[in-house]
Parts: sequence; C-alpha cells; structure tokens
Amino acid sequence: KAIPMPAGGGQRPLGSTALGIVSLWTALIRTRKEEVVAAVVSEGVFPLCISAFFEFEWNNLLHNDVKSAALEAISLADKHPELVESLLRDSAFLSQTVKAIRRWHTRPERGWRRKGDTVGYISHIMTIGHHLHMAAQHTPWIQELLNETEGWNWQTLKHERPVGEIIKDYATLTAPGNHLAGPLPH
Repeated sequence: KAIPMPAGGGQRPLGSTALGIVSLWTALIRTRKEEVVAAVVSEGVFPLCISAFFEFEWNNLLHNDVKSAALEAISLADKHPELVESLLRDSAFLSQTVKAIRRWHTRPERGWRRKGDTVGYISHIMTIGHHLHMAAQHTPWIQELLNETEGWNWQTLKHERPVGEIIKDYATLTAPGNHLAGPLPH
C-alpha cells in the first residue's frame, strides 16, 4: 500500500527486512575485511543498494546507510579499488545522480520542499558527489571513471542553479513563520 510522502504522492514502503539487510551490508563494509569486500562485489551489493536508494526517494534511514557504505568504499579506494568500481561502474549511481541533480536544479517552481519538486536523497547524493570529487583529485583512475559518465562534472553539477536563486530559496526557507512542513496547526 502506498504511503503519503512529505512532497505529495505516495510510495510503497521499504520493508524492515530489506532495510536491515542494507544496514548489515553497510556494517560489514566498515569491517574492511578482504572476504567482505569480495562478497560485496560478487553479490552486486552496490547495484542493489543504489537501485533502492533512488527508488525509495524519502527513506532517510536507507539513504543514510547507502551513503555510509558509499563513503566507506570511497575511503578505501587505494586498498580496495574494486569497491569504488562496483559503486561507479556496476550501479547506475553516477547517471542517476546527474539526472536527479539536474531535475532538482531545473524544477519549475523554485523554493524548498514545494509539493513534488524535490526528493529526500538530494543532500545524500551531494555529499557522495563531493567525496567522489575530492577522491578524484588524488586518484586518477577515479577521475577516469567519473569522466566516463555523460554529464558528470562536479563543479558544474553542484553550481548549476544561479547563486541568487539559492540565496532567495534560503531566505524563503528561513523567513519568520515559514516552516519546512508547512504552517503549524492552530
């Protein structure tokens, strides 16, 4: 059954078992053990997690776990490049990120949290994108993987919206009486 979401519409729920499995994989990746890394790659963990990440647009628990797993993989790029390759090559993370950020930047109705114009994972993909950009500065093979994705240019992606619009949105967000979830009940 669809669950009403903050920005309108409905979404089928992500089961607690599926969320628990993603949390378990994230915890296992943090162990940094060779056997775990091999299993993550061979079992296609990142493609499954990234698919769920974008499908369940408002599941913050899922987004936090997937972000943690991705950041752990990026931090292990020198020791376990196969993790980053699985994240970037085996899943559609980069292409979906490009689409999501562009959709966010070009939404027709500006402003924060207006009905139907944003998704819950934007801050998570911005964080992962930033870490990928930083890792690519000193790891040429990561930069090569990023370059393989059409539209991936972190500096351009993160700044596509004019600064004036971002400031206006922030001013709207922080204006007295403006609340993220709408007006307070009387």
